[in-house]
Amino acid sequence: GALLFGVVGGLLNAIPYLGPVFGLVLCCLLDVIHQVSEAEYTLILPHLLWIAVVFVLANVMDNIVLQPLIYSKSVQVHPVEIFLVILMSGMMAGLVGVLFAIPVYVILRTITMSVYSAYKSDRL
Repeated sequence: GALLFGVVGGLLNAIPYLGPVFGLVLCCLLDVIHQVSEAEYTLILPHLLWIAVVFVLANVMDNIVLQPLIYSKSVQVHPVEIFLVILMSGMMAGLVGVLFAIPVYVILRTITMSVYSAYKSDRL
């Protein structure tokens, strides 16, 4: 069941905000169904707690460590910068802001760097 839970959780994690919650609920439901079918009623609560702990740790690791590193390598921006852009865009525009944060930031950054380099070369 662990491999199935991992695949389901990973696929649903692609949906911002609600994906991890749906993944957690679905995996808990699958585990409860499995434990009831095996008549292992005493294992339901410990399994649910372990599933919740693993989901929370995996999502924290993904959101705070892995995503900023992956985004920073693909767009040549510092990971802290990516983290701050996603955080600020989420606070300003919610889910839509999070979805469009990196593309909009990269476009604005490229335009700004081009204008700055052109201005700097004209001054010299």
